[in-house]
Amino acid sequence: MTIGWRGHGRWVARLVARLVMLLCAVVAFGNAAHAAFVLPSEGRAQYAVKKGGMTLGMAQLEWHVAPDGRYRVALSSQTTGLAALLSNYSETRVSEGRVVSGWWVPERSLRERPGKDDEVIARAGDAVVVTRKGRTLRYAAPETAQDFLSLLLSLPARAAAGKPHGKTVLLGVKRAKTITYRVAETQSVTLPDGRTVPGLAFQAETENKDWQVTVEWQVAPIVRLVRLNIHGEEGDFAYELTR
Repeated sequence: MTIGWRGHGRWVARLVARLVMLLCAVVAFGNAAHAAFVLPSEGRAQYAVKKGGMTLGMAQLEWHVAPDGRYRVALSSQTTGLAALLSNYSETRVSEGRVVSGWWVPERSLRERPGKDDEVIARAGDAVVVTRKGRTLRYAAPETAQDFLSLLLSLPARAAAGKPHGKTVLLGVKRAKTITYRVAETQSVTLPDGRTVPGLAFQAETENKDWQVTVEWQVAPIVRLVRLNIHGEEGDFAYELTR
């Protein structure tokens, strides 16, 4: 059977239309994958903390969200093994606030380290107040500004709400910094045992890249933080799920 030029044109038009529909379906599926999970109201996991490939210690991440939207996130870390013999170090970070429109909005952030004064960042209207080394610092910050721990939970929460890319402000002990965050194209992450599972990988960084994080979340069949890589003023560290 032969197709005339006119019939051939109609056939090509139908083919193009089908390809466009298929492309739209693929894009829709990708967007749906970002929103096809729910961040649980509570969670707990343990991680190996590494620097330069060497294990320094262990860390435990816990979070809980109350029915009224109030949350608490805690990350406790300590050196173990040979690293503990060389330097017995531990710290606890806490973020407390409320979940609003996919943002985990901190109202109080705390960093505790034995032998050192606590570092506290507390919301005060349209500003935050930092208490550190016996001194107080105040600077302006938008309502959705993030601390380090709240950002870890806000990234998957924003993706689940269909908004995996954007900008926000990261609160620090000296000043606030604008950061850009985005989700990688991949729809999977690799667990420490080598299995590949559905997941999302996020990247966030400051404008001059002096602070960068990569955050990998498994989203099915359970939702949990799998891996965290940090580049900042205190060095480069990796957190990898152990259980």
